[in-house]
Amino acid sequence: MKHSSVDQQLCRLVVAEACRQGRARSSTAPSSTSSSLTYCVNQTNTPTGPSNLVNSRGMELAVVKVGGFGLAGITNEITYFLPSAGKWKHLTTIPHVEQCNFGTAVLDNELYVVGGCFNQSLQENIHPFGFRYSPRSNKWTTMAPMQRERCRFSLNVVLGRLYAIGGASEMDDESTDDEVSACECYDPETDSWESVSPLPGFRTQHAGASWTRQSDNHHWLFVSGGLDRDLVLTSMRRYDARTDTWLSRASMLTPRADHVMLSLGDRLYVCGGWYEDLETGNRVLADTIDAYDVMSDTWETITQVPTPRYHAGIVGVDSKIYFIGGFLSDAMFDRATAVIESYDLENDNWSTGDKYPQDIWEHTCVTLYIPRCRDDMEVMASNH
Repeated sequence: MKHSSVDQQLCRLVVAEACRQGRARSSTAPSSTSSSLTYCVNQTNTPTGPSNLVNSRGMELAVVKVGGFGLAGITNEITYFLPSAGKWKHLTTIPHVEQCNFGTAVLDNELYVVGGCFNQSLQENIHPFGFRYSPRSNKWTTMAPMQRERCRFSLNVVLGRLYAIGGASEMDDESTDDEVSACECYDPETDSWESVSPLPGFRTQHAGASWTRQSDNHHWLFVSGGLDRDLVLTSMRRYDARTDTWLSRASMLTPRADHVMLSLGDRLYVCGGWYEDLETGNRVLADTIDAYDVMSDTWETITQVPTPRYHAGIVGVDSKIYFIGGFLSDAMFDRATAVIESYDLENDNWSTGDKYPQDIWEHTCVTLYIPRCRDDMEVMASNH
């Protein structure tokens, strides 16, 4: 069976990320790495792959799609792309009533899905509950609920803890302080949440990314853009997990909401999202990838996105940024999912592949090690 170009691209990216993470865990590497990479890329239809791409527990790095919307409505389905299989397959389902706008994060190769909202009797209900998925045991466990219910917030890992920043909450109506956004962090060792310094200003539908430089003892969390009520923001804030303090940084080049911020190497990259045209009030897609240099506190535009889209799943793997799913227009009759596109940071070029097998939007994407021995159903293509 001949696999599409996007399968080979995804394989190549995930394999490279697996090797990069492997190098971070061990100072030695098998001498067969180069030939193994070539073999995997050229033989994506083989049922087994090179052993050095699998960790000591027989697990292989995968790109994982979490939740979102499809033509049938909201879904809790989680799917994954494993290089040795070269296909998108079903992994598991979030153990909660169908929900959206939750926070996702990966810590110690466990997937956390926290908060979010669901519809009941045509009303939006926001909840504080969280769930943790272990791909090794293929089991979900519950975790302590957040101190407040949240949706449209950011969830990131810093120093082994989860940080929930801002977002919308049913408690907002009771709050008398509109000048800050409540924040809290989760300690997996004690299964408990505690409040941390609030983020200055009200903020929802923003992006967050952690950035660490061990040599300088920097453990920072960055938050960019989002909405302050009806205003799309350009502002950037930095949180220091060691001092529990926030600091304003250089603003983004373009206002963005519903975007993604990725930490790759020494820089942060903002991708996707939208802003409002000041004259018409219409939504405009942000069509660039902008890079932020953490140490110099400066921004620059590095490329223009060939196919801008709303609510794509955006994930960084090694030195490439993948755009998976999303839709091209906010009109109800035009939610066609765009092709998968990837941008190579090192070579400054774009690659285009096939679609995800189904139309999807408002999902999130992460990387996670998945057992290679799984025998899951393939994601079937939509019929439309």
